[in-house]
Amino acid sequence: MRYNEDGYFIHTIPVSATPYDLTVIDTDHIAVSYNTLNYIEVIDIRKMIVLKTVKFKNNCWGISYSDGKIYVVVRYEGIVVLDIEGTILNTVKCSIDVSNITTIDKRVYYTRQNQGSVHCCRITGDEIWDFNDKTLGTPRGICAAQDQNVFVVGYQSNNLLMVQDDGKVRLTLLTKTDGLDRPSRVCYNKEKNMLLVCNQTNGVAVLFRVL
Repeated sequence: MRYNEDGYFIHTIPVSATPYDLTVIDTDHIAVSYNTLNYIEVIDIRKMIVLKTVKFKNNCWGISYSDGKIYVVVRYEGIVVLDIEGTILNTVKCSIDVSNITTIDKRVYYTRQNQGSVHCCRITGDEIWDFNDKTLGTPRGICAAQDQNVFVVGYQSNNLLMVQDDGKVRLTLLTKTDGLDRPSRVCYNKEKNMLLVCNQTNGVAVLFRVL
């Protein structure tokens, strides 16, 4: 479902099944992953048509787009890197329990919700840093800003943390009192400096401006 920044409904984008995750490619295109159905789609949201379907052998989880490439977490395989035409370029090896990712500036950031940790690695797979803090319970959705600040939501801890300085500093930006209720996804718009947080429990999406 598509809304403007004031929260007004624009239209519904039809998809082939229940999505697990999505990523914005540009103003007219998105890529969507479908978890246990083992495939992703590239969709033209202006023409409302599927441009490309890519099937895998295993579950497709988190998905991200950066620098002309699509990154998707495929269970038992790692983070599979594709070009916009759906051709597999390479696979970044990672832990089996990686669920959600984001990519920016040739870095991959991902959460391991069972371990309660956040990780950053190069697109080669070499780990740069990891972050683990007791205030972050079951990290799920993750996004990053151009200055390499990372935003991550805690599903069980009902909060949003900003991790800085290669995982050495963390700031709690939002909590349950701000409307977070089992948050599962977070998206950052760098042009407008805004964060969208989606709750799983009550089906509410909350938009915040980053000051």
